[in-house]
Amino acid sequence: MGSGRRTLAALMAASAAALALALFVQHGLGYAPCSLCELARLPHLVVVVLGALALWFRWTRAGLTVAILAYATAFTISLEHVGVEHGWLPLPDACAVPETFTDRAGLAEALMAQTAPTCDQPGPRWFGVSMAQWHLLGALVLSLIAAVALSRPARRG
Repeated sequence: MGSGRRTLAALMAASAAALALALFVQHGLGYAPCSLCELARLPHLVVVVLGALALWFRWTRAGLTVAILAYATAFTISLEHVGVEHGWLPLPDACAVPETFTDRAGLAEALMAQTAPTCDQPGPRWFGVSMAQWHLLGALVLSLIAAVALSRPARRG
């Protein structure tokens, strides 16, 4: 297995670990994710699924390109999340709790929204850093690893 394939496999493992950690925090520790937290999981799922296909078909460079794009997306989502947590950005509509309702369906929506966490309230912190901030750093590091691997010349033979 070439170094690009090993790197892609390691990126897939890192994304699978990030997804496993998110599910453990949600189900094992009981922290419900906000809508931005749930959205930030999707790029990791893309890396795992499309990375597996890229490895299967030996499209390593395409897999690394997809990884860079997915991690850039994860970085952007986390950057917005950190901005919302710190009050630098407004709360996205998907995170806001409806203030008024006009019918039974609106009441049900308002009641359900009140049980979901909002994106401006950080969940658990490790070493004083929120999960969104850790994810921001992780997405940046993983995208740089993928970019370095992609910048190496493809080996022939």
